[in-house]
Amino acid sequence: MKVAMRADASAAIGLGHVKRCLSLAQALRALGADVSLAWRRIDLDCAPLIEAAGVVSRCIADGPVSREANDARGFLAAAPAAARIVVDHYALGERWHRAVREASGAKLAAIDDIADRALA
Repeated sequence: MKVAMRADASAAIGLGHVKRCLSLAQALRALGADVSLAWRRIDLDCAPLIEAAGVVSRCIADGPVSREANDARGFLAAAPAAARIVVDHYALGERWHRAVREASGAKLAAIDDIADRALA
């Protein structure tokens, strides 16, 4: 099974989103899944951390998320066709979830620890 993940890290937001995804990715890999993690280069290069965990790193753009629709297009262009998508990101809510799910046909799961926005 192919799983594509989406998370970011920066000096301001920390590494928590990426690290949570990497923990889940390692568990999925142990079950035989092919996992990639897509991220934006804000002020940290996440590739070494992601690749050290044995996960395929996919940098989708530079800078923080400005619009969910733009990020969804970037994610879909960079991420391989996946049966499952996992997103752990405070700036990506219902619009991003719907756009990605409808365009990819994948099942989507959101990791949300603050419950401050609508999710799809």
